Amino acid sequence: MARAIDLDVVRGEIVRLTKPVPATLFGSGNVTTLGTIISEEGVGLVIVDAALSPVQQRNLERRWQAKVIDRTGLILEIFGARARTHEGRLQVELAALSY
Repeated sequence: MARAIDLDVVRGEIVRLTKPVPATLFGSGNVTTLGTIISEEGVGLVIVDAALSPVQQRNLERRWQAKVIDRTGLILEIFGARARTHEGRLQVELAALSY
């Protein structure tokens, strides 16, 4: 889906979750490991294929120093990039604000 809006996918990782952590979704070890990969690769945008709460998104952005979006955020970005009419752009903006 990331390629639908011309994003270059640098790397994909599968992280197993035994129990979601309320603050970051991932455990502290995974956050640190992924943070190292993100900084080494110079990644500016991280897409998480799960639903993130606003607090989790903010905490991950602070730890990783990169923009973090979840699946819904990516879908909204795709719709926003493809909206052609003024009404369509307004609908996408309304959906983003509701989200």
